[in-house]
Amino acid sequence: MCYVDVAMPQVYWEQAHNPDEQLQRTVKEFSDPALVGTVRPIIPAGAAYGIGTWEPTPEDILLFRRTAAESGLQAVSFYSWDWAGAPGRESLWIALTGVGQ
Repeated sequence: MCYVDVAMPQVYWEQAHNPDEQLQRTVKEFSDPALVGTVRPIIPAGAAYGIGTWEPTPEDILLFRRTAAESGLQAVSFYSWDWAGAPGRESLWIALTGVGQ
């Protein structure tokens, strides 16, 4: 038997720049027992990758992190660390990690 202690929804705002709205919607939905059954602590995964001509901005990352904190979430995660840490994306890396500030 498998038990899950947390919910880790992917909260990607691909082709947009509204991480706060996407995260607030996710928190609302994952906090509704009618939708998810047993409500679990939420640790969302945010967008730290690019596709085509779109990529998150450092401001997107910081807004996602701030909205998570204001929502009482204990942690966040991001996909994809290797993409965000590639040369030329230093400002995105700093927004993700705080390293270099």
